Amino acid sequence: MPLPESRTRRHPAGIFGLVAAVLVLVALVAPRPALGHAALETADPAQGSTIPETPELVTADFTDRLDPGLSSLTLATQDGTIVATGGVAPEDPEARQMVLRPPTLADGVYTVGWTAVSDDDKNVESGTYTFTIATPTPPPTAPPTTAPTATPAPASPTPAPSPSPQATATATAAPSSPASPEPSPSASPGPGGQGNGPGAEPIVGAIVLALVAAAAVGGVIAYRRRRGAGAA
Repeated sequence: MPLPESRTRRHPAGIFGLVAAVLVLVALVAPRPALGHAALETADPAQGSTIPETPELVTADFTDRLDPGLSSLTLATQDGTIVATGGVAPEDPEARQMVLRPPTLADGVYTVGWTAVSDDDKNVESGTYTFTIATPTPPPTAPPTTAPTATPAPASPTPAPSPSPQATATATAAPSSPASPEPSPSASPGPGGQGNGPGAEPIVGAIVLALVAAAAVGGVIAYRRRRGAGAA
């Protein structure tokens, strides 16, 4: 049985409407390309860190390619004075790092400010972070200890040797009176005199014997003379 002509004509229009509705739905749910967004990823010195001395470089790495002409990096003291500036590192082929070279810095808190402009859509992001320089205080140096010099002890007096028992006994037995002086040699007797002292006795005896002998010889001579005279 053939379809009515009116219904046959409406069929193509319904198909076109259905297709259009599907296309609109697909367009609504399809993912859109993400816009460029350069956010800070890492930093050196790290955010909130404390370091002992001035860093050679301050670097900041980002999540997207940067526009070198519009992106910048600054370093400021605690009172807001900017002491160094920098930008995209020319040696970075991906153009995702900014760098600056600071002067010699004193101890204190420093603020890094950054402005990151995406290279594709020129989206602008900015922010700050801080780090601290604190030179470590060396520990106090202990004064050198000098070894005490040993002071020689004063020599104790050598005790006098104790007298032996034998010497003590000898000293006890010795007479308390002083020893008599030795007799001096007697002088020789002068002529016709007698000597003094113990040596005179032998001399006297010799003289007596000589006198006796002389008297005896004289008596013998006298006796002979007398006998000779009587015989004549």
